[in-house]
Amino acid sequence: MSETSNKPRFSLLEGTEPTLIWQYDNAARWEGQWIRELLPQAAQREYFEYRRYETLSRNMYVVDNRLKPEYTPYFEEARRLGCRVVLLHFGDGGFRDDLSVYGYCTEVWRNHWSADIAALPRVRYLPLG
Repeated sequence: MSETSNKPRFSLLEGTEPTLIWQYDNAARWEGQWIRELLPQAAQREYFEYRRYETLSRNMYVVDNRLKPEYTPYFEEARRLGCRVVLLHFGDGGFRDDLSVYGYCTEVWRNHWSADIAALPRVRYLPLG
């Protein structure tokens, strides 16, 4: 058995401090600065995963886009562990992303509005600033 197959898939951080977890590479752009201004406490503990989906926190803000069904186990494990997950879902202007992860999140903040998606529980809207 290889060494990598023994590695746990997810890593739960210690403590309950808010944590900002970037799952796509936009942290260096203007959205990154804006999110850090909105969430200054979470920005003190920031992780750049870029689609690795490994780091979990008891109080996590996950910035993501282009959601796919294969990302669901990450969110599912976070919920199983009792993590508070706030998903900041950006860039779904074509309304094509897989929204199944929403069911595992405490809150979801989107920047593109749709009447159908607005009817889902725990979904809020946050225009880009």
